Parts: sequence; structure tokens; C-alpha cells
Amino acid sequence: MALGAVGMSNAEAAAALNMQGGTVRAHVSPIPGKLGGDRVQEAVLAHEVGWV
Repeated sequence: MALGAVGMSNAEAAAALNMQGGTVRAHVSPIPGKLGGDRVQEAVLAHEVGWV
């Protein structure tokens, strides 16, 4: 989530973490539903809690 908060795409986050893009998508895609928002709100939350 923190990598997305700094503007990385799923593919960029996957490369940074030495993972496959599908693995990153599988972990990232449920987050908006759980938070009731979208990637922008994820970024705001990550900044508020100090992850970035």
C-alpha cells in the first residue's frame, strides 16, 4: 500500500519487491473495498499513518 501511496503502479511495485504483477494485484485490489474508497484514499491513509 505504501508503494502505491507514493505513486507506483502495480507493475512498478512488483519490480521493487521482486514479485509478479499478479501477486501485487491480488494483495492490492481488495484494499479499496475494505477501506470504502479508492487508490487516492489509500494514499491519504498511508500518509496519515506515516507509512510514507
